Amino acid sequence: MSDDMEDMRAFVRHLFGGPHPPRDIVPGEGLTRDALLEQNAAAGTTRTVFIPGTVMEDVDGAPIGITEGRYETVIVGASVVTEAQVTAAGLTSDDLPNLHITERKDKP
Repeated sequence: MSDDMEDMRAFVRHLFGGPHPPRDIVPGEGLTRDALLEQNAAAGTTRTVFIPGTVMEDVDGAPIGITEGRYETVIVGASVVTEAQVTAAGLTSDDLPNLHITERKDKP
C-alpha cells in the first residue's frame, strides 16, 4: 500500500474514528420477525410506486424546473436472507416460503 493511501486512511480515521458515533446516528435493530414476515407476504405482489421527475438545469447548471413524475406498477421480488437472520428472528424456512434463504459459506 502506498504512503499516500496510508496517510489518507489515517486522516479518515482521525475524522471519523472517535470513541462513540454521533448522537444523531441510532443503529437499526436489524431484521426483525415482523419485517421478515412482512417481506414474505409482499413477495410476488404488485405495488404502485411514484417515480419523481428529474431536475432540469439551465446552461450554467442552475435548476430551472422539474419534469413530471409518474406512477408505475411493479412486482415485489423475494428478498434474500441468511439462515442466521431467520434463526435470530425465531423463525424457520417453513415460516418464510416466499423468501430465498441462503446458508453462509465461509471463504476458504
